[in-house]
Amino acid sequence: MQIPRNTSEASEVYSSEDALESYVEHAKKGLFPTEANLVDRYFRPCSARVLDVGCGTGRTTKPLTDKGYDVVGVDISPGMITTAKDEHPGVEFYVGDATALPFSSDSFEFALFPGLNIDIFHPRSKRLTALREVRRVLKPGGILIISAGNSLYLLGSLFRRKIELFFRFYVRNGNYKRLFKSYKRDHQEWGLDRHFSTPLRHVHEFRKCGFSIEKIGKREFPARYVEKDMYYVLRKSGERK
Repeated sequence: MQIPRNTSEASEVYSSEDALESYVEHAKKGLFPTEANLVDRYFRPCSARVLDVGCGTGRTTKPLTDKGYDVVGVDISPGMITTAKDEHPGVEFYVGDATALPFSSDSFEFALFPGLNIDIFHPRSKRLTALREVRRVLKPGGILIISAGNSLYLLGSLFRRKIELFFRFYVRNGNYKRLFKSYKRDHQEWGLDRHFSTPLRHVHEFRKCGFSIEKIGKREFPARYVEKDMYYVLRKSGERK
């Protein structure tokens, strides 16, 4: 498969029958434990307006709605949104590009950017644009919960004796040729290029895009920096908390 390089090609990939079937099954899992814990801790009150960015078929949108939030799900894939509407009648879903969100500034108290979705934006300039767009639509002091891929986990797989993980990702996917590059091919995402970086680089990007850091990782001890999927809680900076 040709590696998609822009949003229209990514939209086609995620509207494929294979992707839709996978995401419908995945949506049955609902909020992951880490997501649920962070939402319960930081998204208060439960009546607030929440933007679910890269909502797919509604894995996170529906549970947030069930908790009482006023939730809007947005995804680049028309197929995903059509399926989400069919699966979850009454929930608000829109087709939209995170680099040009179809919402007014200061519209949401909270935003969720789950499932490592920020990592599919290529090149890096689009990744930063998406982060700035989410900041734009957040109200002053608004909170964003976001997950991003952690290259320290992948490189550390050798030390954790997970040789198969290292071989599959770096050798079978040809990523040994991209060892020192941020974007690597991800076979689990239908051949898309996915961004992998370190927590230090993530924090630098978030601050550059106008966020302050409320929380890094799931745990409170140093091992959090080598977690597979890094979770961050960010606040729209420049405003009083």
